Amino acid sequence: DDADDDDRHPPLSVSVSCRPCSSAGPEAGARAYVRGPRPLSVVLCSNRLRAPSDVSEVLVHELIHVYDVHVRGFDLRDCEQLAYSE
Repeated sequence: DDADDDDRHPPLSVSVSCRPCSSAGPEAGARAYVRGPRPLSVVLCSNRLRAPSDVSEVLVHELIHVYDVHVRGFDLRDCEQLAYSE
């Protein structure tokens, strides 16, 4: 039932920011990434996105990760869970 699902997974606000990303650490080579888990946010790498279609593609991809963390309880730091989220 949808009402029961709402009780288990309350609405979530996710901030989205856009900034140049480093070539080191977890953001190395990424076009975007999820930060969190508390609070969850999406960072778009302005230095790696060239067209509006790039932004749309990575935003959808990262929001799937957000769903997996919030609803499915994934820990994206775990390589196996990250692989399932991909």
